[in-house]
Amino acid sequence: VNYHKTGAALVLELMRLLHDYNSGITPGHVAQAFRQRCATRLPSELTACRADVVRWSSPELVCSANLTCYTSVVHLLRDPARWAISAYDFHRKSPPTEEWVTKSQDLCAPSQAQLYAESLLGDDGLAAARRACAALVNGAAGGVFSGLLGGGSRRSLYDLLHTLPERDGIRLMALFGVLGGDRLPPDSFGGGDLVRMAANARRLRAGGRRVFNLW
Repeated sequence: VNYHKTGAALVLELMRLLHDYNSGITPGHVAQAFRQRCATRLPSELTACRADVVRWSSPELVCSANLTCYTSVVHLLRDPARWAISAYDFHRKSPPTEEWVTKSQDLCAPSQAQLYAESLLGDDGLAAARRACAALVNGAAGGVFSGLLGGGSRRSLYDLLHTLPERDGIRLMALFGVLGGDRLPPDSFGGGDLVRMAANARRLRAGGRRVFNLW
């Protein structure tokens, strides 16, 4: 199990090395479609047991937790602070490396309530994250967005990361990694990677299988 910019290149290389070591090993790759990220059932690649080793990119196990065919899972995680710094540097690149960062959105909108409950963020933690995000966005706008938590402001992540001081930009990136914003498909990822990692780690730990968490 890996995430965007968290183990993706490493897992691809490991899959290649496994196949080179033993051509009888059948590798598989499951990437849930954006609109079905939080699916109610497992992708057929997992339930059919067609592959010996499966790479699953950014799943949301709160919605599909029964890995019926696989009893051992390697879960690649990233230190939240390092993730935020890396994401901050990546999304400030000029020209932008991904189009969605230039689009206007409510950066402080929570996009997947199930994930927050599963990762123990809870209602209080979610509210605190939204308030902290609102303070950063409102401050960058000179205090003009008094109705932010009511959806009164829409800014692009790219503009804010170039407007805010570095420390505040990294803080905003970390909060966005929790909240996920209100992007629409195909740009929507159903929740931020930081809270998705925490939710998956908790669900895997409770699943009765061997789990190896790699940081």
